[in-house]
Order: sequence, then structure tokens, then C-alpha cells
Amino acid sequence: LITTHIEKDYSKEVDFELFTLVIKNLLDNGIKYSTDKHITVVINENELKIINKGEALTEPLENYFKPFHASKKGLGLGLYIVKSILDIHSMELHYAHEDGENIFTVV
Repeated sequence: LITTHIEKDYSKEVDFELFTLVIKNLLDNGIKYSTDKHITVVINENELKIINKGEALTEPLENYFKPFHASKKGLGLGLYIVKSILDIHSMELHYAHEDGENIFTVV
């Protein structure tokens, strides 16, 4: 289940096919690692947040940007791909864990 909240819409010029991979990977991870199979997408003035309930990352976010990062449920390429595409677009991915929720923010 995906819930979307558009607080303040914005547009950004991106390579559509590449940026679609960013969104797909973040949504896939959000569902895969959530405890309730629900994700919330929040769009608010130059940032996109993907939020899910779940355990905090066990390592710093930067470690997950390495290709083939050891993962229980995948090849460990998802966040590596996300980071590579965001770098091309001069964008960043931030992570926080608050109140039992993982929050990935694209800015």
C-alpha cells in the first residue's frame, strides 16, 4: 500500500528514465523492508520523502552506496544505483530513523 501526500508540489528537470529507477528502487526497498508493507510518499517543496515503518539501518547510509553491499533480501545494488543516478543529477539522498520509521529523502 502506498499513500501519497503532496504538501507543496514542485518540478525538477531530470532524465525521466533514470529518475524512474531512483523512485522504483526506493519504493521497492520501502515495501521490502517495512514491517507492515505500507509506504508513505511525501512531496514538499524540493524534497521527496519515502517513509516506512521498520528497523533502523544497521550501518551508516554511505555503506549502502557500495555495490554488492551485503543484504539479506537482495543483491545490494539498489541504493548504489540510486546514489549513482542522484549524483548525475546533482541531487542527494538523506536518511533518518524517527519514531520507528525509516525516512529516505531525495533533495
